[in-house]
Amino acid sequence: MQTISSRCPVAGLPLLPPRIFVLPTRIFVLMVALLLAVLFTSPVTHASPLPAPQKAVDLLPEEVLGWLTVHRGSTRIPELEKSKLFQSFRRSKTYRQLESNPEYLKAKLMIFGLSTTVSLHPSQALGALLGREAALGMGIQKGQKEWIAVAILDQPKKVDQMLATIRLMASGGSETTSKHRKIHELGSDAFYSRFGSVLALSSSKTLIRECRARQGKPVRKKRRHLTHQTEKIDLGIHVDLERIRELAGGTFPPTKSENALAALFFGGAQDLLSRASTVTGGAKIVDDGISLSARIPVGDTIPDRVTSFFPGDSATFLQLDLPRTLGRIGLQRDLSGLWEGKKDLIPEGALRGLLNFANTFTTLLGSLDFGEDLLPALGTPIQLVSNRSTFSDMFPAPELPAFALVVPLRAAEKMRTRLETATLQALSIINLNNSQEGRPSYMVDRENYGSSRITFAEWEIPEGAKTPLDIRHNFSPSTCVTNGYFVIGSTRQLTREIIDSLSQSGSSRPKKVSANTLLEVDGAGLHHILTQNRDLLADQKMVEEDLSASEAKAEIEGLLSLAGLAESLHAELELLTGHLQLSVSLKVKP
Repeated sequence: MQTISSRCPVAGLPLLPPRIFVLPTRIFVLMVALLLAVLFTSPVTHASPLPAPQKAVDLLPEEVLGWLTVHRGSTRIPELEKSKLFQSFRRSKTYRQLESNPEYLKAKLMIFGLSTTVSLHPSQALGALLGREAALGMGIQKGQKEWIAVAILDQPKKVDQMLATIRLMASGGSETTSKHRKIHELGSDAFYSRFGSVLALSSSKTLIRECRARQGKPVRKKRRHLTHQTEKIDLGIHVDLERIRELAGGTFPPTKSENALAALFFGGAQDLLSRASTVTGGAKIVDDGISLSARIPVGDTIPDRVTSFFPGDSATFLQLDLPRTLGRIGLQRDLSGLWEGKKDLIPEGALRGLLNFANTFTTLLGSLDFGEDLLPALGTPIQLVSNRSTFSDMFPAPELPAFALVVPLRAAEKMRTRLETATLQALSIINLNNSQEGRPSYMVDRENYGSSRITFAEWEIPEGAKTPLDIRHNFSPSTCVTNGYFVIGSTRQLTREIIDSLSQSGSSRPKKVSANTLLEVDGAGLHHILTQNRDLLADQKMVEEDLSASEAKAEIEGLLSLAGLAESLHAELELLTGHLQLSVSLKVKP
């Protein structure tokens, strides 16, 4: 982008060329940079919002396929700047990297220059542009992507002063275009219009005309339900899946996953999403984090093929007290029902692999069938838990996290011998294959641990071996039936720790949760794992994205810095009357 020497007519400050406003490929980068530049630039004061006759989303043309809304921007930006969330980000390496980004610096200069012309702090100037509510809509016209931003202003006079400065910049210092025009041109591919209490900016004159025509008209019935909670959120999002499918000429998103396990455990939600007409969501930024929610209308009745994903009962998720925790995934599913309806949920190619697995398991179980005998004996909800492994002086590289599947058993004592025998047979088959292919074999053994018995396998460490060891030494697969649960762990250490938690009174606390899918991530644990494997991640990024070593390392360091801000992530998915509800909560460190 060229630089220009034109200066702010009021303060003599350098300003950006008007083309910064009109590059569609950079519009999102610019908007984010503007917001961050304001939040981390100067002190702020509150603006007083005025009532608006309409909401910004009501003025968006019918052609848009989805939109993002910003609510109460003029008052929320000062509040957000003081929050722990933004203060933590400001201290991070990611923010220091952002400060060297040319787009960010240009945005800071632009908003600072414009704010000076109207005697406002930069945050106040951006707040004036966002107003009471702003909406950014995306659409397609004649095969081309188009965008339009609409703001309901609460400080229209200040905005008009800034627009006059922009027009002066566009004209090279001597404005020749009439300020009374209905639609003004900003370069060759962006336009704006000021009317009533509205500012509209778009890549298309047609969209702006349709926006102007919407002023004063009743709220369209299709959008009426989308705006009733806007005062309770900071950001909103809406996606018109029905119209996207019409343009795509097919199913969006696909009804089935090509991964058999993903289809088996998450295919119900994907099936409903592929038939939903809209997705509506919102975000609330609080002092120490962000809470997000998404609502997907699916109708009052759901297809029989997906009922096994949503059994209807509140899940009782086991709270395991594990050291060095990373997180867990909890699933409330009717496993037998899922298996019966697998042909309707899983693509044929993926289904063949799953059936082969089931047949192998049936062989290992002796006379018990995987689908008819084993699955009915498994309870719900099941959980996948993960934590960091610890190693002695002999350690592998890279050091990978451990994980374990914890499944309730309806007849634990009856199934104990069957499952132990199946584990021994499975490990024997693996060792046979390894021997035939010239690879090392597992050392298989059993141990009594407390009142439980663990069946496990470990790799033998050759005499005189030096660290780091091969990556395979991250794994010592093990199983155990203990306290009514079947545990399959990637390491014997984690299996022992789960037994300890289940055996200690009060350490494992069942907790009622209405959701049927649960995700929890510990920020400190995740950051530790990423930090341990930073070199491996950088090498992988170099290969995948064709970056230099320094570029890849810088990106990974930025990712680590960002991950280091998080204290925890909690997400729940549930099926309520007529819609799917996704809730996500992210907390930052104090």
